[in-house]
Amino acid sequence: MTTLRRLAPWLMLGPVTGPLAEGIYRNIRAKNPGLASLYAVAVAVTWYDLATYGGGAVMTLKHWFL
Repeated sequence: MTTLRRLAPWLMLGPVTGPLAEGIYRNIRAKNPGLASLYAVAVAVTWYDLATYGGGAVMTLKHWFL
């Protein structure tokens, strides 16, 4: 239950973007800019995928691995 309470405000951004944005925030506060930048790249890739393919690349990867 505590994990849901911790993530609840971030989930307002979206089911994928929210946890990634939370990862950016936590790693910046922990003074770990390398990992925060990797989270930022993941956010940019998901936004690009959503804008270009409507989330199709994520669905393709899901079908490959499941």
